[in-house]
Amino acid sequence: MRLIFFEDHGNRLVGGTYVGEYHFCSDGTFFLRSDTTSSKSDGWGQYTYGSTSKSRGTWRVRLQNNYPRIVLRDKRGLERVVDVAESEGYVVLNGLPYQFAVNELCD
Repeated sequence: MRLIFFEDHGNRLVGGTYVGEYHFCSDGTFFLRSDTTSSKSDGWGQYTYGSTSKSRGTWRVRLQNNYPRIVLRDKRGLERVVDVAESEGYVVLNGLPYQFAVNELCD
């Protein structure tokens, strides 16, 4: 399963975008990638900055107080718990609405 979140803000002079995507594979592995860009235009020129972060590891689902949580453990052993919900056809992870997409990384 692949889930994507996209956010865009600003105007034609100043703005930015954030794209986050989770790839959950049936073998219990995950890949996470996030891209952030920001741009600014002024009388001197146009400037664009960007960064990308990636993470991979294992995932599992657990119930906590009768609510589903996704537990992500990265390759260094750090664990992160993500709240899961559904709203209007979106999968909501930690309050952000993600949409389904084709997953090219998992079989």
